[in-house]
Amino acid sequence: MRWLLRLVAGCMPLVLAAAAAGEVTFEATADRLRLSNGVVAVEFDPKDGAWTGLTHRAVEGNMIGREQLSAAVDFRADETWMVESLGSVLLRHAFERDGKSAAGTLSLTYGIGKRSPFNFIPDRWKDRAPEPMPVYAPPTPYEFELTVRYTLRPDAPRVDRRATLVRNVGKNFFRSSFRRVDGFLFVLPNVVVGRPADCTVNVPGPLYTYTYVEAGTPYEKLAGTYIDSKTTPDRLPGIVGIENRAAGLALATWMETGAEVAYQTYLSGDGRRLSAVFHTLRSDRMGDAGRIESDVQSILFAPDFPAAQAEHRSEQARSLPLSTTTPAWVREMVILEMMPALHGGFRGLADRLPFYRDIGFNTLYLMPHWVGGYGNADPRAVDPAFGTPEELAALVKRAHDLGMRVLFDMVIHGFAPGGAVAREHPGIFTRNEQGLVETHFNWGSLNTDPGNPDYVKFMEELVLHDLRTYGIDGYRVDANSFKSPNWDPASPRRPWQASSTLPLYRAMYAALQREKKDVVLYSEMFGPAWHSVSNLAQDANWAVVTDLFARFDRGEANAATYKAGMLQLQESLQPGVNRIRFCRNHDTCWFFPDHWRGYTPRFLALDGIHILTGVPVVFAGDRDHPPSLEDDANAVGHYRKLIAVRKEFPEFARGELLLREIAGDDPWVFTALRRDGDAVGLLVGSLAPEASNVRLRLDLPGRTLEGVELVDPVSGEKVAVRDGGVTVKPFQTLVGRLRRPGG
Repeated sequence: MRWLLRLVAGCMPLVLAAAAAGEVTFEATADRLRLSNGVVAVEFDPKDGAWTGLTHRAVEGNMIGREQLSAAVDFRADETWMVESLGSVLLRHAFERDGKSAAGTLSLTYGIGKRSPFNFIPDRWKDRAPEPMPVYAPPTPYEFELTVRYTLRPDAPRVDRRATLVRNVGKNFFRSSFRRVDGFLFVLPNVVVGRPADCTVNVPGPLYTYTYVEAGTPYEKLAGTYIDSKTTPDRLPGIVGIENRAAGLALATWMETGAEVAYQTYLSGDGRRLSAVFHTLRSDRMGDAGRIESDVQSILFAPDFPAAQAEHRSEQARSLPLSTTTPAWVREMVILEMMPALHGGFRGLADRLPFYRDIGFNTLYLMPHWVGGYGNADPRAVDPAFGTPEELAALVKRAHDLGMRVLFDMVIHGFAPGGAVAREHPGIFTRNEQGLVETHFNWGSLNTDPGNPDYVKFMEELVLHDLRTYGIDGYRVDANSFKSPNWDPASPRRPWQASSTLPLYRAMYAALQREKKDVVLYSEMFGPAWHSVSNLAQDANWAVVTDLFARFDRGEANAATYKAGMLQLQESLQPGVNRIRFCRNHDTCWFFPDHWRGYTPRFLALDGIHILTGVPVVFAGDRDHPPSLEDDANAVGHYRKLIAVRKEFPEFARGELLLREIAGDDPWVFTALRRDGDAVGLLVGSLAPEASNVRLRLDLPGRTLEGVELVDPVSGEKVAVRDGGVTVKPFQTLVGRLRRPGG
């Protein structure tokens, strides 16, 4: 049973009786509405409902600044942000205590958009009489009522915020109307923890992708910027953190959508303060008397940002549990990405495979082999430019005979207009309110609806056809980010149910596993969602090589910043995930052809780090953007020797990646450990053109650097660690194994 106290505006002042320590209390006066649990408090202006205060007992002062809009939550209807456009009026507030959890919730209800009353006849006919008869005329309601709820729990250092949107009845006798609602906007306005000069900002994400925020960026450096960090959970972990190390306090915030829809993350600075803004993409149709519930925003306080990440990670695991069907060999994969045309088609590639197998590649990822390629006219039909289905089957068999596994490419975002699939399956696409097929917002293909059972069935049949016909070992899934809603009025599903591709993934993988347990799905996208439905995912997108090497040249990035970003992203994901790392793939050639510089020493040094810290992918090359791998004998030898390390030291393939436990004092030298059982491998890699005498710091109980001898796998040179120091030559990679003290 719930105990409820409702305080309607005007019934003030009121203060609840003295509460026990840690109990949630509510205070309503003429000056403020205050909800507190002794650790955290939120305050609001009782006149307009503006969020005016957020405090924590560990830090003096208010952590937010009032914004011009009273409601710190907005919603988008028919492509208009309604509170931003129409403003809001506080209608009422209420306090509620949960009898079981003792949580306290303050609800603020705002009216948005006056709604004109419905009239059967023109107004002028009602106004003609000199003495009109009095009639009952109820007050004109607002079209929308937005209720925002702030919840505190006893002693808990967090605030949970959610919203309910209600559309009042229009009382139109002849027809009802509909609004298209495109989600909610949650704003943490002008937020800082103590002094801006003491704060750093963290937004974990794929390294140097999009508008990447380096780990621990000074708050004041970002205070005058606007950053669009893209979507969660398909691209980002979705957590934003502001940390004050001097105060020993971090604030972190995120949305919880159950991975059913994505949300966008933004940072907006006015020159002094940053606001954290989230847009949840749960689109829905709203009729008269309609009601829509938002997703929940969490605002958490923790001693530091890694502690906040741990809490976020544990909550994320409930909606995105790690896949439990990953074959043991996945971590040992060394993937060769190959264009079918590079060697003239399937037959030429089959003849060339022994060369690549000798380098050490054990997995072939074959780029599109079907009609239309990434344009995806018909993935069932082999493109005759590359050969016949029989020659494709012979290529797969040749790879298997060489001890290589084979992954086909897959496109799920859409199909080519006019292609065979579009003609034969017109019902699998999203449509607008007029019933017309929509195109993908980014790629221009006909946009598929992953929630449509007919599309799911088509893809299940496709993967089973490929498995039975060619005997492949899985897929690399291209451009698999979350999608646009389906507004088709004939669809029995909610518009937002076309957004997530996760159910489609699960259905395809289940179909594959019914025939062959030992199969994998490799995700091009890099967010946490994919580790729930596939076996490995990229650690960054294809733009990394262009962005990162340019930053190296300008001195804006180095090995230390790269490692810090890798660590922060790793600590936002579930333990045990398999991350794919690379310096180059086909997209880096196609989208940034002028930035490809060849296999430079720094390029090979960084890809050496990738080979030893994750599942590596190496692009064989593109004749239109030379050189290809086999054109550079030095690069071939380099890859052969670095890949061999994964066999000589198996922990560099199978082991847990440890980044916090080892560090060096030179920012251009990358350090890492890989632990597999009793074996702990040490990696020291230089990304600098100069030699370095780097001092190492180890924090791993039961292991020591004393007596450790490292080896350069490329040159064979042996280098001893002496008194915690080691000399590293320009762009050199050194590997070895830690010892036990006295061992």
